[in-house]
Amino acid sequence: IDLRLYRQADAVFCQSRHEAEHLQNLGLEASKIVQCVLPPMCLPGRDGHVLRERLDIGTRPAVLFLGRRDQSKGYPALLKAWTLVLSSHPEAVLLVSGPGGSEHAALLQGLPADSVRDLGISDEETKAQALAACDIFCLPTAHESFGIVFAEAWSYGKPVICGPAPASREWIEDGATGLHVDQDPRAIAQALCRLIDHPELAEQMGREGRKYQESHLTWEKTLASHLAAFRM
Repeated sequence: IDLRLYRQADAVFCQSRHEAEHLQNLGLEASKIVQCVLPPMCLPGRDGHVLRERLDIGTRPAVLFLGRRDQSKGYPALLKAWTLVLSSHPEAVLLVSGPGGSEHAALLQGLPADSVRDLGISDEETKAQALAACDIFCLPTAHESFGIVFAEAWSYGKPVICGPAPASREWIEDGATGLHVDQDPRAIAQALCRLIDHPELAEQMGREGRKYQESHLTWEKTLASHLAAFRM
C-alpha cells in the first residue's frame, strides 16, 4: 500500500542513501526521490552544569542514551556493556532517557545504583541539558531512517557512538566524528572506554561532528531540498 502511494506522488522525501536505495529496490522511480537531511531540533545553548548539579554527578564521565529502550536501539547491549565499562571506570555514570525498557529491568537492577541516572521520558529542556551535560552520546541502534539525535549531540559538540544502522553510518565518519560499533557489549564497552580514556580524542570528535552538523545538517539545507522537490 505504501509503495502504491509513493508511485502516485510527484516526489518522495527520504533521509539517507540507504533509504533511497531501499525504495528503488522496491520499484520506486529514482527520479521521484529527494534526499532531505534533518537539522537538530533540540533546544540550543543549554548549560550542562545545571543537570550535573541536580543529579549530583560533579565531573564524573557521563554517557547519554536517548531513545526507545529496546533491542532495536541497542539498549540491552549498552546495559551489558556498562558492567564492563565500570570495571575500569567505576566513577562513570550512564544517563538514560526514553520510553520502554521494563523488559530489561533485570539488567538495570544488576548495575550499581549510583552508576545510572534514569531521566524518564525527558521534556525538551531536560533533553537539551542532558546533551550539554554528557561527555559521550551513545545510541548503538540497528534501525534508523536518519538518527536526528546524533545531529543534536553534535550541535552540542559531543562525540557520538552509533550502532550498525546503515543510515546513520553513512554520515557518521568512524574515527573522525564518532565511532561505529556492532550491538555487541564488548565492542560498545571498548568504544566507550576509548573515549573516556582519551578525553582529547572525544573533544576532537565532538568538534568535528559540530563542524559537519553546521555545514551539512542545517535548516537551510532542509529548506533547499523541499524547494527543489516542489519544483520537480
